[in-house]
Amino acid sequence: MLAFAANSLLCRLALGQSLIDPASFTTVRVASGALLLALIVVPRGWLRGRPRPRVDWRAAAMLSTYMVFFSFSYTWLSAGTGALILFGAVQMTMFGVALRRGEPFGLVSWIGLGLAVAGLVYLVFPGLNAPHPLGAVLMAGAGIGWGAYSLLGRNAPDPIEATALNFVCSVPLVAILSLVFAGSAHISNPGLALAIASGTLASALGYVIWYAALKGLPATHAATVQLSVPPIAAFGGVALLAEPVTERLVLASLATLGGVALVLTRRRSGAAGYRIRPARERDVPALTRLIRASAHGLRGSDYTREQVESALDGVFGVDSQLIGDGTYFIVESGGTPVACGGWSFRATLFGSDAIEGRDSRRLDPATEAAKIRAFFVHPDHARRGLARRILERCERAARSAGFTRLELGATLPGLPFYRACGYRAGSPQDYPMKSGLSLRVVPMSKSLL
Repeated sequence: MLAFAANSLLCRLALGQSLIDPASFTTVRVASGALLLALIVVPRGWLRGRPRPRVDWRAAAMLSTYMVFFSFSYTWLSAGTGALILFGAVQMTMFGVALRRGEPFGLVSWIGLGLAVAGLVYLVFPGLNAPHPLGAVLMAGAGIGWGAYSLLGRNAPDPIEATALNFVCSVPLVAILSLVFAGSAHISNPGLALAIASGTLASALGYVIWYAALKGLPATHAATVQLSVPPIAAFGGVALLAEPVTERLVLASLATLGGVALVLTRRRSGAAGYRIRPARERDVPALTRLIRASAHGLRGSDYTREQVESALDGVFGVDSQLIGDGTYFIVESGGTPVACGGWSFRATLFGSDAIEGRDSRRLDPATEAAKIRAFFVHPDHARRGLARRILERCERAARSAGFTRLELGATLPGLPFYRACGYRAGSPQDYPMKSGLSLRVVPMSKSLL
């Protein structure tokens, strides 16, 4: 968090005193960070035949957007004000995506979200001591860019390698900006030093440390920790830059940070009653009941009741091979299974023990895709992120086993969920069942590179 706050202080120190122009600061920051990250990453294996991660130009574009808007906004904003707007915009972006994906927001969460938005509106509302409007808009854009970048990269196989590649790909993008503003370029030695410090120490090394810390932090804890960044930046601005702390900034900070903390605390407490663990043979009766309740309760209008009943005679059900392999998981609430799902290193794509002709052949991770299998959520616990928790665990396990691709057969009610998680749909297929009815299933896939 000190590194994140330091970016605001270094940028403000350099631009507030006109030691360097914003475009040059951005280019030097990105280029120096890219160089340092490359020096960290290359010895880890790129020169020893390890495949390089795939370039995600969307992520590089979002990183560049954040860097550019961040620098230009600090031409007008104080360190504390800029950090608060940036943090608020990042969190609003994260919450917006969560809402779009169907994550539940209760009354308390909506109150917290409203309080946070009100704090930001109050901060930028025209009047005495209001921040420069263009600076505020640019910093909000930087926050949206960083939020989008974080969402695009959170499932990267190796976040440090992905960050290094994104920095490298951002260099030509921000260099174009420097060419556009070449007529107003000016770089002093202190300004150059501050830009390099921002790119290497506060950005490159800061991100490496942050990603290492994330391995031991739940997502909501990680978001809560970031609440400390705006106050650190504000107090640093007072101590190092002699910037005033206005009443407007204090009140806006209390509203924004308090509202965000309220949402995060509510979301964390909502997940606190659930526990995920590997399924065991003794869970089979409870899993059977869960699968039946899920199949009927969440079928919507996609399947008829007769289709679901027929599917429960083979397509839907417990696969004991997954349990034996240790790749099937349960989410419990009060000791009762309320969600389940798993992955497989075997060739069978879907189906329970009742399906004949199952293929238990072990897959080759170098050439074949691991399978995502048998996800079910009890209707009373739907839309609480339980399936996503299991899916993320399965994806990590498959990646650790050496797989680079995933495949699954999605039921029609499950299509929106898997699409939101980055899976691409193929052509629908009608699977014939014993009853003579058919069940429409959609093959889907996702790359782990």
